[in-house]
Amino acid sequence: MTIDWKKMLPHLVAVCVFIGIAMAYFYPAMQGNMLKSHDIKMHKGMAKETVDHRADFGEEPLWTNSAFGGMPATQITVVYNSNLIGKLHKVFMLGLPHPINYLFLYMIGFYIFLLCMKVDPWLALAGAIAYGLSSYFFIIMGAGHNSKAVAIAYMAPALGGFLLAYRNKVLLGTAVMTLFMSLQINANHPQVTYYFFIMLFFIFVYYVIKYIKDKSLPSLAKRTGLIALGTLLAISTNIPNLYGTAEYSPHTQRGGSELTPVKQLSQYANEIDTSVLNKLKLSGCDMPKCILEMPIAGNSSKDRLRFCNY
Repeated sequence: MTIDWKKMLPHLVAVCVFIGIAMAYFYPAMQGNMLKSHDIKMHKGMAKETVDHRADFGEEPLWTNSAFGGMPATQITVVYNSNLIGKLHKVFMLGLPHPINYLFLYMIGFYIFLLCMKVDPWLALAGAIAYGLSSYFFIIMGAGHNSKAVAIAYMAPALGGFLLAYRNKVLLGTAVMTLFMSLQINANHPQVTYYFFIMLFFIFVYYVIKYIKDKSLPSLAKRTGLIALGTLLAISTNIPNLYGTAEYSPHTQRGGSELTPVKQLSQYANEIDTSVLNKLKLSGCDMPKCILEMPIAGNSSKDRLRFCNY
């Protein structure tokens, strides 16, 4: 098997250009400087007990007392040594320092997406650069939303594979989708993954209607079956983290519904918490003024009291 270097040239150039742009934009990182992010600082504090236990005993504690008086460490820091997808993620980042690696992921991910859409490689190169330099990406990197950044970066090529499977090359498209969907779920940002699957659902509905109108039900069944298999495979590669999260999530504040059944509304009508009203009264707040100004005074009772008492 011989490699057609003429066809490979645009892709090699694209990779080099993406690395060059990322290094130039975040040049201080090449000098050993680090991006200081609030959320990352908070994460290091929450993870320290678990990290220390791992270093001292060589095992995963799966529990930490550093957050909320004690909780599972599943969504804080757990190392799954058997998870090859996590190791593959490191390969895609090419050993580049943070945040150069994330900017590279943005561009190479969208480049793959455009290739799946049959865009000319040289035009895809320009499109990937424009996508990678989107302002929102730098905002979330600065805030330390690393898992969101990675999840978004892998969402584009996963979507490209999904579209490619329904458009023409079903096997190649399914393989691309499965690979990058595994990486996307492994990024561990359920919110982005949730939105991603909603988007895939509506695209799926479009193709169902299209194939039915074209009277190509066997092709639809084949492509849908392979994509469903690939999706299950992508999910299965992340089962340890997903199962651990699902196991304890019913016991969290987000585990139950915040909606109140209509039948119970009447019993709550006479159980108004008067503590805030008493505080407002003691603070000398003019009630009509407070009611009008509360929406812009802040979210907490403390903010509202401070706003009123002037």
